[in-house]
Amino acid sequence: MSKEIQVIAWFDTDGKITPIKFKYEEESVQVICINKILSRTYEKVAGGQLWNFKCSSLIEGIEKLYTIKYDLINGKWMLFI
Repeated sequence: MSKEIQVIAWFDTDGKITPIKFKYEEESVQVICINKILSRTYEKVAGGQLWNFKCSSLIEGIEKLYTIKYDLINGKWMLFI
């Protein structure tokens, strides 16, 4: 399942992106803090340029693993659960 999300991230002086937290809306709005970035990879797919972040967060007391992707061309973030 994928869903467009709003993300707060910081960029270092070299342009490295680090997502900090994101807003997830389903039945209610949740702000999820990213506890760990387990990996970050760059890929080119069908003309798109994406940064993939495999992350973990504590959500309702349970550690969850997920992937968020940043589309460099469109400036959009997507959550993959």
